Amino acid sequence: MIEMEVESILNLDVLQMRNDKIAQFNKKGIYTIEDLVNFLPRKYYDFTEPEYIMYLENDIPVCTIGTIQNINLTDKVLQFDIMDDKGWHLYVCFFHMDYMAKQFEIGDRVLVCGVVKQGRFKTMFNPTVFTRDIAENMKIHPVYSNIKGMSSEFLEGKIKMALQLISKEDFIEPELQKKYGLISNYQALKSLHYPETMDDVKQAKKRLLFNDLFLFNYHMKEFESKCSKETNVKIEKLDITRKIIASLPYPLTEGNGVNTKGQKDVLNDLTLKMMNGERVQSIVQGEVGTGKTIVALLLSSLICENGYQCAFLAPTGLLAQQHYSELKERLEPFGFHIAFLSSDLKKSEQNKVLKELKNGDIDVIIGTHALCSDNVQFKNLGLSIIDEEQRFGVEQREKLDHGSNHVIRFSATPIPRSLAMATSGSLVSIETLNVMPSGREKIETHVVLPSKKNEVYFKILEELDKGHQAYIVCMLKDENEKMSDLVDIHEEYNSAKAYFGRHGYEIGMIYGSTKKTDLERNEQVLADFRAKKIQILIASTIIETGISVPDASIMLINNCERLGCSVVHQLRGRLARRSGLKGYCYLMTDNVDKLKFFETMTNGFEVAEMDLKMRGSGSFLGTEQSGENKYLMLILGNKKLNDYIKKDVDAIFADENRRKKYHDLIEIQEV
Repeated sequence: MIEMEVESILNLDVLQMRNDKIAQFNKKGIYTIEDLVNFLPRKYYDFTEPEYIMYLENDIPVCTIGTIQNINLTDKVLQFDIMDDKGWHLYVCFFHMDYMAKQFEIGDRVLVCGVVKQGRFKTMFNPTVFTRDIAENMKIHPVYSNIKGMSSEFLEGKIKMALQLISKEDFIEPELQKKYGLISNYQALKSLHYPETMDDVKQAKKRLLFNDLFLFNYHMKEFESKCSKETNVKIEKLDITRKIIASLPYPLTEGNGVNTKGQKDVLNDLTLKMMNGERVQSIVQGEVGTGKTIVALLLSSLICENGYQCAFLAPTGLLAQQHYSELKERLEPFGFHIAFLSSDLKKSEQNKVLKELKNGDIDVIIGTHALCSDNVQFKNLGLSIIDEEQRFGVEQREKLDHGSNHVIRFSATPIPRSLAMATSGSLVSIETLNVMPSGREKIETHVVLPSKKNEVYFKILEELDKGHQAYIVCMLKDENEKMSDLVDIHEEYNSAKAYFGRHGYEIGMIYGSTKKTDLERNEQVLADFRAKKIQILIASTIIETGISVPDASIMLINNCERLGCSVVHQLRGRLARRSGLKGYCYLMTDNVDKLKFFETMTNGFEVAEMDLKMRGSGSFLGTEQSGENKYLMLILGNKKLNDYIKKDVDAIFADENRRKKYHDLIEIQEV
C-alpha cells in the first residue's frame, strides 16, 4: 500500500497578490492554488495558423495578419482597416473603446483575432489585436470566465505560478492510466491551460472525462456501502397531513397507474414505505411545473406530525426564501414551527435558530448551504429534503444523512430511470413525477433573430396591457471576452426601462451575487415582482429554478445559444404557472435553425437528450455549468466507458488494500 501524507493546502497568498485580487478570486469560489488550477477555460481560440483575408469565413473565430491603412475615431467608435499581403482588406471596429486609439498607428503590422461578419465589407467587431510579439501570439488562446477587475494576462500568470506549486501525485493507478490510454492528471491540467495543439486539449478532456466518471462511480459505490435500510423513524399518524391536503386550493395530480405518476401517487408510494418501516432514500425527479414543492411540503408535515424534525436544503437564497414562505403559509396554521437559516442572518439570529433547532422547538428548518455546517444540531431529525440535488456535492448531501433518517432528493432535471438505477446504488429508489396540474397550458415557443427584438418588445407590451408580467433573461457580459456579442444584463435593463417605462410599467433587475447588499436587493425586487409592483423582471439564469410568479406569461431569453437546452427548458417553465394562463417564450439567437426544435419539443427528457447531441459529452470544462445535470450528460454520452469504469470501481471495493489506497489518493485529490 502507498504510504503518504496529505500535503498542506496552499492558500492564494503564496502567489504574492494584493488582498483585493485575492478577494476577487474568493468571490469566484477560488481559495487555494488547487481551486485556481481547476478554474478551467470555457473555450479556446486556435490562432496558430493565420488566414489570408480572402479566405475568412463568416461567424467563425479566425485570425489574420495585415498592415493598418487608416484610422478613424468618431463618437467613441474606433475604426481602421488592414490590408494583408495579397491586397485584401478587413475592417476593424471597436465600440466604446476609443481609449485604444493611441495604441495604433498607420503602417503598424498587426495580428487581428475575432469573428468575421460579412456584409458589404468583411468586418471584425471588438476583436483582439496584437501589435507586437505577433509570432508569440500565434497560438491557442484559452478563454476564461470573467473575474471582475482582473485581466486575462494577470489570471494566466497566476495560474502558471499555481501549476508549479501543486502536487503531481496522481489519484489513478498507473495500471488504470495505461489501460485507458490516459495522460497524468497534472499533464491534463497543464495542457488545458497552456495547450500547444488542439490535440493536447482533446487528450486533457479525455482525462477529465475519466476523472468525472471514475469519481462519480467511486462515490456512488461508497455511498451504497454506507447506506442503511434500517430506521428508527416511525410513521403512524396521517390526520394533520390529510387536513393540509384538504386545505389546498387545488386537488393533487394523479397518474394513470401505468406510465404516469402524479403528486398523489408519489406521496402515497413514499408514505407507504415509511409506514412499513423502510428507510426511504429516494430521488423524486419531475418535469418542470409538475408540483414537486407540494410533495416536499406534505412529506414535511407527515414527518412533523409524527414527532420528528425536517431539514429542507435549497441551492440558492432566493429559492430557500420562496420555500420558507410557502411552508410557513401552509403549515404554521396547523401548529408547526417553520424556521429559516442562512449565513446572511445576524449572528444572534443564527444562534437563536440553532438553539431552538437543538431543543426541538423547530419542526421544519429551511436554508441553503448553512444547513450543512458542523454547528447545526437536531433533536430528532426524521427527514432531509434536498432540492435540486444535482447542485450539491457529496459531502454537503451527507451532512444531512444521519444514518437512519429518511433522505429524499428532488430534481427538475430529467434523469431516465435506467440511468438513475445504474448510478445511484440499489438502495436508492426513483420516483418519477410526470403529470402536469390541470389547466396548465402548453407554452408557445418562438425562436427569433435579434433583428426581431422590437417585435418581441411589442408582444411583451401586449401581455403587460392584459395585466400579466414578463421575464427578460440576459447574462453578465464577460469583460475578459473581448469578442463577445452578449446582450449585457445592464444594457438590457436600460433598454427595457426606456421602452416600457414610457408606457408606465416598472422594471426590476436581479442577478447572481455573493454580496449581502445584492442578495437583499434581489429579495426585495423579487418580492415586488410577486406583488406586481414590478411588471418586468430583467434577470440572469438565477431564476432557472424554483421561482413561481403566477401572472408571468411571457419571457425573452437573449443569447440562448450560450445556454444548455435543459437550462432554457427550465427557464421557460417559469411561465404560465396558473390554470388557464397562456405562456409565450421567445428565444433570441443568431442560430435560429439550430434551436428551431424548441418550438415543438416540450418534454424535458427529450430536451436533455437533444442537449447531449448538441453540446457533446465533453463540454463541461470551466466553472459555469448552466445548471444541467453534468453526470447525466456524461454517462449518456459515454455509456460503454462508464460501464467499464463501474466494473473497475467494483473491483477496487472488492480488494480492501486497493480500496484503502484509493481512499487516501482521492482524499488528497478532493481535500
